[in-house]
Amino acid sequence: MAGQYDDFIDYIYCYDYDEGKARYMDDIIKEMYRWSCFEKTEEEKTEKEKEMKELEKLYKHEKFKKQEKLKKQMIGKPKKIGRNDPCPCGSGEKHKKCCLERDSQIEAQPKNEFTETLGEQKKWLRDYPAEEGVRRYGEIRIRDTFDRESIEIDKLVYLALHYRAIPIWRKRGRFKEGMIVKSYLIEAFEKFLSKCEKEGIDSFDEYDRKYKIHYKSKEWIEILESRIRKKNFENEHEDLLKKIENIISSF
Repeated sequence: MAGQYDDFIDYIYCYDYDEGKARYMDDIIKEMYRWSCFEKTEEEKTEKEKEMKELEKLYKHEKFKKQEKLKKQMIGKPKKIGRNDPCPCGSGEKHKKCCLERDSQIEAQPKNEFTETLGEQKKWLRDYPAEEGVRRYGEIRIRDTFDRESIEIDKLVYLALHYRAIPIWRKRGRFKEGMIVKSYLIEAFEKFLSKCEKEGIDSFDEYDRKYKIHYKSKEWIEILESRIRKKNFENEHEDLLKKIENIISSF
């Protein structure tokens, strides 16, 4: 799997969050309950069980309403692939959440819809080694080891592939997330090609020996190729796929 940090790169450098504010505990007893240091009383357990039963009841009621609404919509209609039917591509998702959504969004959204703002990037790069800032005695910065171009490439791949902890209650736009990942990897690949050409690098091993930070180059490039083929973007990225195939076979 890409990005297993086999060189423990993230233990070496300084991070911006080292100077961040600590989270203070204003109620020690509540905090200890939160971490299960104390057992709950019978009264607290009963109250929790009631809450869970109410939530389960509400969930079943809402699910039943949706099923009934769907049945009414389908009565008397000719058999065809509807928005809520399984997608014919075999993904197992509803048609409206799969190919229908993808096609309509690609046509309707401008290209920059599938990019992130600098503020969003900064949030996801919070755990990335710091490049600048006040340096304390003995600290090592990532720029001491790698040049700006290799850091830019690694950051793009990191933004694409590093795990993002998104709260379960926040609705995830998986299609948009996938398009953003693809966008980052394509930009990283173009910069990777440019750097290899400029420096006469002719193998993945040579590039990794000099510039690998978090991810092996061949691994993330193969992930990019897989995403393009899996999501049926071959026609849109025909030239890019040829470049990827060429570099994988020749490197």
